[in-house]
Amino acid sequence: MQINFILLLIVSILISIFAIQNGDTVSIDLFFFKQEMSQALVILASVGLGALTAVILSAFGKIKRFRTIKSLNKKIKLLESEATTQTVKLEQLLAEKEGLAKDVEELLKENQELLSVKEENSTPESQEPIA
Repeated sequence: MQINFILLLIVSILISIFAIQNGDTVSIDLFFFKQEMSQALVILASVGLGALTAVILSAFGKIKRFRTIKSLNKKIKLLESEATTQTVKLEQLLAEKEGLAKDVEELLKENQELLSVKEENSTPESQEPIA
């Protein structure tokens, strides 16, 4: 920021020196306006109007960027809240999955126990002697 100020100061000094060295009287014709004035004043007025135009045009760009940034920040907040919601849902689904996995393990154990009991009950009957 200070470099810009220093450069602007140097350019302003150079323009002022140029305007002072060219202090002759000139005739200005603009539409219906006709005036004789110092060339230095014409140069300084032209530079001033150019600077004013640049400031106004850059202000429009800054306003547009500000609106874009504001809009993007709103989208970021919306996406962050959506991500948080999705994370909570994912955690719930993972917890449910773990619960279901435990239920499946319990059912497998019960099934194995039932198979063991069935095998124990069927084994003695098949070994009875045939008379």
